Amino acid sequence: PVIVILVLFLQQNAYSQSSKTINPYADVDRKALEIPSDMTTGTDKIAEYISANFSTDADKVRAAFIWVTSNLDYDVENMYMINFNEDRQQRISRTLDSNKAVCAGYSAVFCDICIKFGVLAYEISGYTKSGESISNLSHSWCAVMLDGKWYGVDPTWGAGYYANGKFVRKIDNNYFK
Repeated sequence: PVIVILVLFLQQNAYSQSSKTINPYADVDRKALEIPSDMTTGTDKIAEYISANFSTDADKVRAAFIWVTSNLDYDVENMYMINFNEDRQQRISRTLDSNKAVCAGYSAVFCDICIKFGVLAYEISGYTKSGESISNLSHSWCAVMLDGKWYGVDPTWGAGYYANGKFVRKIDNNYFK
């Protein structure tokens, strides 16, 4: 009877573990979230930490993605307030000072971090399409070059979603590469 109970326990435990979603980036994510707060006041310091703690460009880009998506809140109050007079550096500074942004702030911070640790990255602005419908609101996301190949990265949509007038943080790896 003890052996039967032990076998049943082990089978249940194995089933429970295999049914969970495994994050292939768990080790990188854990280390990226350890960036000391005094190093998060500028993209140069964030990039410095990432460069010192990750060896591959892919891990560095993932670290930038997880830091941005985990530390910036979507600025629901200002989601329709676009400041056309604000330059890129001002947007990055305001985003890091407030820890809030709309898509342009998310993409500017993410790309600037990547560029500072040596990965080619571009901000892309345009419109999104869902099914046959094109949104009437513009959006901003990123493209990064890894191992000679371009990848799309959307740190805004990767951070969570908007529901019932609030930002809900829910990291979505579908928007990473």
